[in-house]
Amino acid sequence: MPSKIELCNASDVEAGAVLKVEKADLTLAVFNLDGEFFVTDDHCTHGPGSLSEGFVEGDVIECNFHGGQFNIRTGVVVHRGVTVTTVARRHCRA
Repeated sequence: MPSKIELCNASDVEAGAVLKVEKADLTLAVFNLDGEFFVTDDHCTHGPGSLSEGFVEGDVIECNFHGGQFNIRTGVVVHRGVTVTTVARRHCRA
């Protein structure tokens, strides 16, 4: 049976905001979308970004590290963010 962990009080997370919570070896992001609460891993799926340090707009969180956007309610990727593509290799002289 899954165990329950008390993360925070509802009053700790303002509407439209996100709170970083570290409990029981977990680092989580707690979102309040108009009184409905969602919890995700705080670490972005792409790089060292912290979702709790990102930008909430409606039901989307944007990672402050690479600009990736995720739907808070569903977890679906809205925008992949920065990608790196090698266009050409050049030799540089020292």
